[in-house]
Amino acid sequence: MKLIESLKTAGLYDRTLIIISTSDGGRAPAAGSSGDEGKNGVILAGGMIRGGYYGDIKPGAADGNGQRYSYHAPDAATGLPIPNGTEGNDRRLAAAPLWRTMAKALRISDAFAGQFADVAGSAALPWLLR
Repeated sequence: MKLIESLKTAGLYDRTLIIISTSDGGRAPAAGSSGDEGKNGVILAGGMIRGGYYGDIKPGAADGNGQRYSYHAPDAATGLPIPNGTEGNDRRLAAAPLWRTMAKALRISDAFAGQFADVAGSAALPWLLR
């Protein structure tokens, strides 16, 4: 909060994009230390992004090693949680639209961003942009 307050006081908040990305944003207790149930995560903040919590996590059935969870990624078109979640690593929100969203927020042209093969076929997520 102190960083955001300082950015607002300095008049920089509206031109700020804070990106925190992790390849292991959470792990169901049943995974133990094996990491086979880990999920990636991203946090975007700042005046260039529309705030909110997108996606959902719902408890599933208990198993012998702990609780299972159903992960409901945000729908790429609307930002609403997908209705049919998954306990696995399938149906996650792809990274490419997130990277295109960050590029668009930073006012990087679509022509320039589209030169990179990993994001070339993706579009920004309009529900995240101000």
